[in-house]
Amino acid sequence: MRLSLNRALLGAVGAAILAGMVPAAIVLDRRLASALEDRARVDLALAPRVLADRMAANATTLMMYAKDLAHTAGLASAVARLFSSAATFEALSARASEHVLGAPSFARHVEDVMAVVDESVAGR
Repeated sequence: MRLSLNRALLGAVGAAILAGMVPAAIVLDRRLASALEDRARVDLALAPRVLADRMAANATTLMMYAKDLAHTAGLASAVARLFSSAATFEALSARASEHVLGAPSFARHVEDVMAVVDESVAGR
């Protein structure tokens, strides 16, 4: 089997292309990795400001809802009555918290406290 000139030239050109592409691919990979790391650093540097803006927006939203709730008729007087007597409030709190000592469940505790508050407000 004889190797023709055309096949030899084609093989040499192919080898040259492969020899040039391997280092180029390595350089491209390093540049892409460096660019991704730089972008990640920039994004992480912005994170505290983005988080602060988000927290401020959440605080503003909560304040808006709190203002709407505060304008509910009778809410201020009901809260004032609930906290008017320390002894009454302590008794309500103790009654609502009895089950926590036996089998702690935060969800049940919240439900019980709200039920006691509702009973107290409705009874006055």
